Amino acid sequence: MARAACIALTLGAKGSMLKRVFFLQPLMLDGDLSDLFVTVDITGADERFDVNTDHAEMGSKTSHCAGSQATFDDTLPSFSHAALRGSCERP
Repeated sequence: MARAACIALTLGAKGSMLKRVFFLQPLMLDGDLSDLFVTVDITGADERFDVNTDHAEMGSKTSHCAGSQATFDDTLPSFSHAALRGSCERP
């Protein structure tokens, strides 16, 4: 969710990488969800993100996950598990 929001905010970026991610509270979606809003707050200046839930009826806001992000214009190189396995010596 955070990666998709970061890419959507930067027009032309082909990818995003999350760094130093901290999981603060579990995000439990249970019961009546009609007054619960999940938001991703992104600050472009310091490249930080925060995944929150806002409970409208209770007037509370909970931070579930936070960290930093970076976007890039090139795609990341792919990783091949098969090639890595093939290079391992078997006993």
